[in-house]
Amino acid sequence: MEILNQFKGKTDRITQERRALLDRFTNMLSDFERPIKVNFICTHNSRRSQLAELLFHVISRELGMEDIQSYSGGTEATAFNSRMVD
Repeated sequence: MEILNQFKGKTDRITQERRALLDRFTNMLSDFERPIKVNFICTHNSRRSQLAELLFHVISRELGMEDIQSYSGGTEATAFNSRMVD
């Protein structure tokens, strides 16, 4: 969890261009029924989608968005990447 704490409170590092996209995404989410379910997909669900889901979860909780649920998945079945827990 120490690595996740490094991300907290550092939203000022987000570029204005990226922030504009995130604001559009946030506004779009406000129109959906609750709870909102977001699924991050990559090929094997062994790293990228898991990291995206984790960061999204942490950031959404930091912003008080308790009604958003996040998940990760893959398009192909493979083994778990051990580097995710090293």
